[in-house]
Amino acid sequence: MLRVVKQVSAALLIIAVSWQGSAQESDIQLSGPSGAVAEGYFRLTLQGLPDSERFTIEMAEDDQFSAIIAEYQPMGMFRELSLSGFDNGIYYFRAQSGDQTSNTVSVEVRHYPLWQALSLFVVGAILFFLLIMTIIKYHRLEKRRQANPGDAV
Repeated sequence: MLRVVKQVSAALLIIAVSWQGSAQESDIQLSGPSGAVAEGYFRLTLQGLPDSERFTIEMAEDDQFSAIIAEYQPMGMFRELSLSGFDNGIYYFRAQSGDQTSNTVSVEVRHYPLWQALSLFVVGAILFFLLIMTIIKYHRLEKRRQANPGDAV
């Protein structure tokens, strides 16, 4: 029994070493934002691939890419891809070109809280209202001054 376990262990070790040796080190590198993204849009950049070669950016919800949920194929010779419209969460991206696969880039999208967005909206609405009221006030003063040029206002 011990002999069989040793043989199986040796066989698994040989398979693991040969698989690692045959794994191709990719020259293409994908980079993305370094921290959490609050706006919901971001840019991915691909390096190490000739301009003439086409590639696909794959997106998954896990770093193992067990289920690819979207693929992006930039048109032309672009090496930067801007993506937007993402909900809160962590997304994983990698580039595929032929038999080469890039590194995996994770992007965390964490939008600003709703209270912050609404408070900025309210502040902007108040400032807009004050601006409109000031314009109306000085427009009326100017009309009154032109109607009665001798009166001091």
